[in-house]
Amino acid sequence: CPTCPIVTEFQTESHTFCAASPCAGNPYLVALPSKDESMATVCDIRAPPTGNVFETHGAGEKYDVSGEGRRKHGMLTSLAMSEASFSSLEDTARPVLATGMESGTVFFHDMAMPNRPLKQVSPYTTSCSLELSKNPILTLDLVSSIMSESSASGAVIAVAGMAGDSTDLLELPAADRGTAAVVKTVLPSISTSNSEPVARLRARVATCRVGHDTAGKPGVATCRFRPDGCIFAVGGWDKRLRIFDRHGSAAPLAILKAHSDSVTAVDWSPDAAASGILATGASDGKICLWRCFPAAK
Repeated sequence: CPTCPIVTEFQTESHTFCAASPCAGNPYLVALPSKDESMATVCDIRAPPTGNVFETHGAGEKYDVSGEGRRKHGMLTSLAMSEASFSSLEDTARPVLATGMESGTVFFHDMAMPNRPLKQVSPYTTSCSLELSKNPILTLDLVSSIMSESSASGAVIAVAGMAGDSTDLLELPAADRGTAAVVKTVLPSISTSNSEPVARLRARVATCRVGHDTAGKPGVATCRFRPDGCIFAVGGWDKRLRIFDRHGSAAPLAILKAHSDSVTAVDWSPDAAASGILATGASDGKICLWRCFPAAK
């Protein structure tokens, strides 16, 4: 298309289903899977494809070794990236890379990179993790969260969606059966020495009901925060889209059904906080447009 020229392109050589992710808050950074199924790459689209890049094992640099240890968490199955904002004047916004792994653990990599090229970031990157499931983390999304003015820390909020089998979930306590989770990761100020990010589970939410008398498909294929971060959408294997309040209860605000197969893609309009518009795609080949919770006029 002559009116839509390609700005740049990156050859990942990836053979997995892990999707790329742009960085919320920084239009120049993009996270990509790589030829090595456990590795993630962050590229700056302003640089040549083989130039200014950052590479990390999905489970952090301590797993970036040869042998069995490298495969402990399996392959990289999902990516998300966002800049974290800080109230402290000493800190500028800096990117956080979230990596979901086949093992069911999500890792958060704090790329403390002010004024550094991507290829020099590795020695300054710290990571933390949280095990959410025994099933793969299939989808992730991140938004920045401002801490109180009295805190020097920054934070990001993640929503993670997991695979799930009804039979396996029935063996877990009821509180652990949700296949979507909200996680808050607190990031230290760069003025704080020898400190690492800390991830904590904020909430776990479920899709369809799991029981001996049901044949539901509780897995999650896609999830996305509304741009203002207040609510998020979860697309399930059970053909439904659910809307949740990030600060509310585990019960969905709405359950939307128009697809005849798994909901595999969802995204909000940039003005969704006012318009309420979002779109879904599914394995049935349909795209649906919705208006959910538009601002009152």
